[in-house]
Amino acid sequence: MIASRVSLLTRAGAATAATAIALAGLAVTGSAAGAATHHPRKLPTSLSIRLVKHTKDGFDVISGQLRSHHVPLRHKTVLLESRTATTTFTVVDSARTGAHGVAAFKVTLPAETTKYKLVFAPHPNFRASHSGVVTIRIPSTTPPPPVQLPTSLSIRLVKHPRKGIDVISGQLRSHRVGLAGKTVLLESRTAGTKFAVVDTGTTGPHGVVAFREATPAETTKYKLVFEALPNFKASHSGVVTVLIKPAA
Repeated sequence: MIASRVSLLTRAGAATAATAIALAGLAVTGSAAGAATHHPRKLPTSLSIRLVKHTKDGFDVISGQLRSHHVPLRHKTVLLESRTATTTFTVVDSARTGAHGVAAFKVTLPAETTKYKLVFAPHPNFRASHSGVVTIRIPSTTPPPPVQLPTSLSIRLVKHPRKGIDVISGQLRSHRVGLAGKTVLLESRTAGTKFAVVDTGTTGPHGVVAFREATPAETTKYKLVFEALPNFKASHSGVVTVLIKPAA
């Protein structure tokens, strides 16, 4: 009987010990799992950019410093991205930072105006960042459109009934200066028609042009028209009227 009690106590002690060992194992396993899933906190970064032009040498230098909490980060990869007016930013070069966290790129002068920025990609210990944008401006080879100057066109009617003609004249000017050697159109219309070109003339040294027109058979209106040129805007005169009285 005593032997049986001892045996039961022994078994109970062994079972308790086994349970404790199992719990301890679970605790250790749990701690290990927690350590395995822990992610280190990534430090913030900043990336500056600077453009130094060497136009006479046919290249420019773009550089920047990568830092975290004001401390330069060395041996880190920095990307150089560029874009033009018709493209999006794409990677064109890469470099590793030096002892002071500086990466530099020697850029051949582009054919057109191009923008550049520096990019630091995500890192296991550091957050991504990018610089501002610098621009290499290339003057356009396309000449600007000519500036069109305003013009004015006067008109005057002088009647010569005995000769059976009328003289219609006018002066073409721009900023009060007569324009010589310019083509001016004479247009006319009657009560039943629309204005149409009936003659052309060329202005003289003071911008004056004159037309000798036969006296019309019915009342007719006249005006002068100057069509636009690359350097001058179009204009037209007022209207003069040659009155013809109906036959009695």
